[in-house]
Amino acid sequence: MDWKITVGEYQLMMLDSVEIHKSVDLLSDTAVIKLPGTLFNSTTNVEDKIRRGSKVIIELGYNEDLHEEFIGYVKEISTENGCIRLTCEDALFLMRNPIPDKEFTDVTLTEIVEYVSVEVKEDILYECDYEMKYDKFIIKDSTGYDILMKLQQETRGNIYFKERTLHVHPAYEEIFGRVKYDFALNIEKSGLQYKNTDQHFYQIDVETTGKDGKTVKVTVGEVGGDKKVLKVYGITDEESMKRLGEEEIKRITYNGYDGYINTFLIPFVDSGYLAHIHDEDDEHKDGWYYVNAVTTTFSKAGAVRKVQLGFKYEEGETENG
Repeated sequence: MDWKITVGEYQLMMLDSVEIHKSVDLLSDTAVIKLPGTLFNSTTNVEDKIRRGSKVIIELGYNEDLHEEFIGYVKEISTENGCIRLTCEDALFLMRNPIPDKEFTDVTLTEIVEYVSVEVKEDILYECDYEMKYDKFIIKDSTGYDILMKLQQETRGNIYFKERTLHVHPAYEEIFGRVKYDFALNIEKSGLQYKNTDQHFYQIDVETTGKDGKTVKVTVGEVGGDKKVLKVYGITDEESMKRLGEEEIKRITYNGYDGYINTFLIPFVDSGYLAHIHDEDDEHKDGWYYVNAVTTTFSKAGAVRKVQLGFKYEEGETENG
């Protein structure tokens, strides 16, 4: 195993462990770097060289063949059981600046994301292809982080960073790469269950409050099926509400694996990848699955990735992205 970690102007020469968590379901990717306490006499000495906001680049691999795993910033420096702990956050760290107050009317999600990306004053790029409309959206006494959290909760979209680019997409549609796994070759451990929803029907009621104070409802799915209610705020456009319901149906109705697999550093995988799962003894379960999250741990005890699988992609869908 091999590694290279740069923090600010310094390249670390000693390491106790590192854990990286990436997820399209969370606003930020995070990393926790633990350094031997003997490397510095105290956290005071650490802060002479490493400060909150110092840029962090983590590369991991084997035999000097390294892959960039994380880019972010030191959010907090602390001690834990004699180790020095650096808690790091991706470019969401830059979004904690205040944003000028503004009231939008009849505004698209893309317009809100553009405003936040510009006004945070940190050279943030953005990609937004989520067609969602708000009747009214108010920004008051908020940071960029506050606004992104609100958008994530209300639109249920995937909002996350890849380096300095803010991504805002319908849930589980953006694909960043592909990887193949075989139970006989490169899956160390699994916590998978195979679910079949062919005979399971859902009715999704998307509800909001209109300008007149009355409830507006859009129903998606099979009327009479298991009912689930989604409450949304500020969104009364029926097409936007319908899309929210359809995406919820897609999340919960598929035949395939649900759970996680443990793998090694190779092959590389990231959140937003498609993973093909093959089982020679049960080939009818084979298929492509969206990778919701990846947790990578690296220490002298070894290197492991925990790959969390999302819904199964049907044939033809994997050709896009």
